[in-house]
Amino acid sequence: MSVVGRTTNDTVRKRQSAAEKARDARIKLYRDRDARDARVEAAAAEVFTAQDGLTVADQTLAAAKAAAAAAVAAAEADHRAAVESGETAVSAALRKLTAEKLTATEITELTSLAPADVRRLTKPVAAPEPVASAVDGAAAVAV
Repeated sequence: MSVVGRTTNDTVRKRQSAAEKARDARIKLYRDRDARDARVEAAAAEVFTAQDGLTVADQTLAAAKAAAAAAVAAAEADHRAAVESGETAVSAALRKLTAEKLTATEITELTSLAPADVRRLTKPVAAPEPVASAVDGAAAVAV
């Protein structure tokens, strides 16, 4: 073989070897990239899962607050109704005492109610104001 032939063969072999090294490096690089991409995707999926958990926590809190507000509103309504009912009963009993000609001072001493409460609860109830009826123009009692 001539020197030129040997040089050409050596050059070709070196190029082939360099191409193989480049291909091997590229394959390793892609393998590394694929592994990195898989880690990135897994971490991003963890973020989305955690965000979903936060959304559920916010929705749960909002639902609990709404339920609590509804419970408080119902308890307040029940309380108002009980107070109104109780004050109506006390007022009726106090009227019986005034019908027996007891003074406010005597009622206060007898019941241990504050004088202001005795006055408030024995005050005459105002009669409903008449309102005009839209149907026939006759006076009706507002309830």
